[in-house]
Amino acid sequence: MSDENRVTVDKYPDDPPPTRQSRMKALDTLLSLLKRQDNVQLIRNCCLTLHNFSAENELAFRSREATHTLMIAAIMYREDSTVRTQATRLCCHSLAALDPWHKRKIGQYTGDQVHGALRMQHSIALCLSLVNYELEREILSEEEQPDTNTIEACWTFLWNVTDETPENSELVARDGLELLMRSLASFPDSIPVHRNTMGLVTNIAEVRHLRSKLITSGLLQVMIGLIQHDDLEVSYNVCGTLCHILAEGVEYWESQGLSLETREECSSKISSVVLSWPLEKERGINYRSLKPLISLLQPELPSAVHIWAAWALLSLCSNASNLMGPMHQHYIKLFKKEGGEAAADLLVNNGNTVVKEIVERLAQTVKTNVT
Repeated sequence: MSDENRVTVDKYPDDPPPTRQSRMKALDTLLSLLKRQDNVQLIRNCCLTLHNFSAENELAFRSREATHTLMIAAIMYREDSTVRTQATRLCCHSLAALDPWHKRKIGQYTGDQVHGALRMQHSIALCLSLVNYELEREILSEEEQPDTNTIEACWTFLWNVTDETPENSELVARDGLELLMRSLASFPDSIPVHRNTMGLVTNIAEVRHLRSKLITSGLLQVMIGLIQHDDLEVSYNVCGTLCHILAEGVEYWESQGLSLETREECSSKISSVVLSWPLEKERGINYRSLKPLISLLQPELPSAVHIWAAWALLSLCSNASNLMGPMHQHYIKLFKKEGGEAAADLLVNNGNTVVKEIVERLAQTVKTNVT
C-alpha cells in the first residue's frame, strides 16, 4: 500500500469524527499487528498511522505495551531505516504525558511478545540493544555510517524514561554507560547526541548512590571537557551533573581516586561558564520538581555549585528565559512550595559576593512576580 493511498484518521473531514472507543480499538489493532506480522511494509504503515494518536489522551493508556512493542519492532526490522526511525520516535512520543509512576512501569514491563528472548527484556534493555546495534554497524562497515536519527531517538527515550525515576536510572547506569561513552566517541560533533546523553546523565546523577558509577566509568573526565560546550543545554546539563558530584564533598572526591587539582579545575570552569550564560537564551529543559536544585543551595557546598543552582532557579523563575509563555509563574510557585525561599535566605547570609548577587536577584524575582 503506497503512502498516497494510506487512509488516516483525518482523510475524510466531512465524516463524523470517530469515537474515543473506536480510536482505542484501532490503536489496539495496530499494536496487535506490530506483534504478529512479518510484512515490513505493513509494519511501516502501522508505525506511520500510530503518529495520528494523541500521546496524552490515547497512547498514554497503552504506554507500557506500545513502547515495548515498538522497541521490538525496531530491533526485528532494524535493517529498515523507516521502521527504526519511526518506531523509536513513537516510543519518545508515548512518554510525553507520563508521570514517574508510569515510567517506572515501563522499566519493569516485559510484555507478551512471541519473539523468543526479546519478550523477556524490558523497553530500556531493548533500547540499549538497538544503540549497540547501531554502534556495531559502524565498526563492521566502513562505508555505512550509523543511523543518527535512531541513535538520537534512543537517547531521547532513555533521557525521558529516567526523569525522576531512580529505578530506571539504575537500569541505564548498570547497562548503558559504556554505550553512552561509545556514542559520544562515534558522534563527537553531534549536538543532539551530546544534549540527549548529558540530559540522561543528569537524571542518573540526581540518584545519589549512582554518582560513583559516573566516575568509575570514566565519564567524569569526558564531562569536564564538555563544560564549555557551545550548546547551552549541553553545558547546562554537564555542569548540573558535576555539581551533584562536587556536592558530595572533598573526602568523597578523593575516595573515588580523583585529585583535588581536578576538583578545583572543575569548580573554576563551572563558575566561569555559568556566569557567561544569558538568562534570555531559550532552552528546552523542564522540571517537575525543583528539589534537586534547591538542595544544592546548602551553605556548606562549594560556591561553583551555588552559582549553577542559583542561576538555574533564576532562569526558570525569570520571565526573560520563558519566551514561549508564563511558565515562570509555575516555577515561582513550585520554588515557594518546595522550600526555596528559606534555602535562598540562608545562602544570602553565608555565600560569597557573586553567589549573593544571584540569590538576591532570585529572591527579588520571586517576590515581584508572584500572582
